[in-house]
Amino acid sequence: MNDLFSLPEYSAQEELLRLERIAQKVTSSFPNPVAHVAVDVPHVHMNTLFDYRIPEKYAQVPVGARVMVEFGSGKAQGFIVGRSDSSKFSSTLRPLKKVVSPVPVLDADIYRLAQAVSQRQSSTLSHCLRLAIPQRHARAEKEFLETDHIKETYRFNTDTQAWHNYSGGKELLEKLRDGNVIQAITQVRSVDSVIALAQTVVAIVAESHKSVIFVVPTAQQAHIYAEQLQRNLGIRVATMISDNTPEVRYRQFLDVKSGDIRVVVGTRSAAWAPAQNLGLVILLDDHHRAHEEPHNPYIHTRELLMERSRLTPCSFLSFNYGPSVELAWYVKNSASAQILLPAQRRDPHALAQVLAASSLAYEGERWSRMPSAVFTVVREGLTRGDVVVIVPRTGYIPIVACARCREVATCHICDGKLGIAGPDQPARCQRCGVTIMSFTCRHCRGTQLKPVRIGSHRTAQEIGRAFRNVPIHLAGVGQEISPADDEHRIVVSTAGQLPRIKSGFAAGVILDAGYMLRSENLDAEVYFLRALAHITTIIQPRSQGGQLLIVGDVPAQLILTIKNWDMYGWAAKALLEREELLLPPAYVWVQVTGTMKVLRHFLSILQSLAHDAGLSSEDSSLAALLGAGADELIPGVRVIGPYPGGQDSDLHVYLAFPQHEREKITLLISQAHRIISVQKLGRITIKMDTSV
Repeated sequence: MNDLFSLPEYSAQEELLRLERIAQKVTSSFPNPVAHVAVDVPHVHMNTLFDYRIPEKYAQVPVGARVMVEFGSGKAQGFIVGRSDSSKFSSTLRPLKKVVSPVPVLDADIYRLAQAVSQRQSSTLSHCLRLAIPQRHARAEKEFLETDHIKETYRFNTDTQAWHNYSGGKELLEKLRDGNVIQAITQVRSVDSVIALAQTVVAIVAESHKSVIFVVPTAQQAHIYAEQLQRNLGIRVATMISDNTPEVRYRQFLDVKSGDIRVVVGTRSAAWAPAQNLGLVILLDDHHRAHEEPHNPYIHTRELLMERSRLTPCSFLSFNYGPSVELAWYVKNSASAQILLPAQRRDPHALAQVLAASSLAYEGERWSRMPSAVFTVVREGLTRGDVVVIVPRTGYIPIVACARCREVATCHICDGKLGIAGPDQPARCQRCGVTIMSFTCRHCRGTQLKPVRIGSHRTAQEIGRAFRNVPIHLAGVGQEISPADDEHRIVVSTAGQLPRIKSGFAAGVILDAGYMLRSENLDAEVYFLRALAHITTIIQPRSQGGQLLIVGDVPAQLILTIKNWDMYGWAAKALLEREELLLPPAYVWVQVTGTMKVLRHFLSILQSLAHDAGLSSEDSSLAALLGAGADELIPGVRVIGPYPGGQDSDLHVYLAFPQHEREKITLLISQAHRIISVQKLGRITIKMDTSV
């Protein structure tokens, strides 16, 4: 720690005086012979435009075209983002090497979005354009150019009944019809279908000759929603998912950019779709992990769509069953954002009856895995229909521990966790796969194992013993189960593999619910409530006798949140706590990864830049001052760490600063990153809005 915070001095005094170049006209036989090119190079210090001379044979090349240029001693691809008749480097301009395609694939809106995202995320334009524009496919481009393009006109008879159950729902639809830009967060009722709500707003926007982008977490959802929109509205829908082949991906990209297709449904990458005359962007389930971009610029789909809504400008609409603290912060800090809540609280027609096993008076069974309440709810539910049992993990016994000291059993070779794949089978390492025929605990030398978590397969076995004449079904991922015969059944599944039947399950039981909360992540309770909220969507409402029993050590406050379906209220309270503790989303947290040496250089440069920018320290609350490992050695920025990184020599350091200082401090972080790159001081990785 002391090594990190004893920073070397950094000064820019020894740099040569920089003289601003004067733009000079370039003479040519055709207008605007200078191409301003965004070259596809990942280096931070080369995050700028480069000028190239356009040869006469490429005089008609349009802005947005993909080109090949000489860069250094090699070649690189890039995009023409502008043309002019002057350059600050007129005497040294190199000619364009090749026009890869005359089709302008980069339009002005996507270029502005890429610029904004690169600045916001301390990234480069090149990294953003790699996500936005797919690789060229010659056959798909040829077929597109040979196709006649006809703009379609739509007229729909929209059913608005689904929106009447939400406060402000009618007014929102009227604003959309009038062409107003709206920013709305919708807390969806458990009995409502997202596609029914989305279909109405998609129809209204499409009628006004505008485009819609609908981003969902998984490819399976994208296919389902796209098919339903096509069938119910009779419109062409582009399904943009990562599973598409390069040919399909590029052809859809061209169809959307040309305006032939005005409705896009897809996963994370669809947020970059070049939709023309964009009127609405929709986000489903913003806390699904699939919305987190794992590649540079590491931007969350929620933030990307909000940025796009601001720049276009267009309407932004989100649908969530569970809570979102980030969207609660957005509603609180945006004058135009509104929250749409169910019009009636604790509606028996909108939510199953939620029970906690500990609230039922079963003497001596409060902490057992299957108290009597489980069998009571299951038996009663089987008289009316199918019953679902949810467990946290799949498999038989996914985690085991020493029976004597209760330490989690690990592999003696790779230190991976041990599990049991089936009845009467030996323990096996989940990482390297080695079979452990004779276990010896490294802590107490014990030789016996006990289960820590019970998987879906073992649960099905246990329930099968209790209900011998009832069919037991193990559900697959997102599986829609066919209707049962006269005999009702029990379906065993995990929270991430929720099965669905058209009529809904008569009852549901969540076993080992407390394990779903055992995480050090800041959003552990958010993910828990989100999981429970999604489970309630497959259970019949209380008016039809539907019950959901939660078994496990779960705080009463969370159970009450589900019972009242007060997700936004819970998120608002959580936001107040995070504001007091200087945590996201009230504060921006940045993860900086590198060796100790490069981190010290980076922090030293950032410290100098912050002083030069006139940043000052803020008065911290008592809770913030008590935060272990935090030091404000950079004015206005708390430095937390270092912590061990992914590689042996790497360390993580976290920077935290207020959201209202984001633009200013992110610029300083980008400048420091650029200096590190120019001076070749070492490799460094910066992730904005990192999870805590």
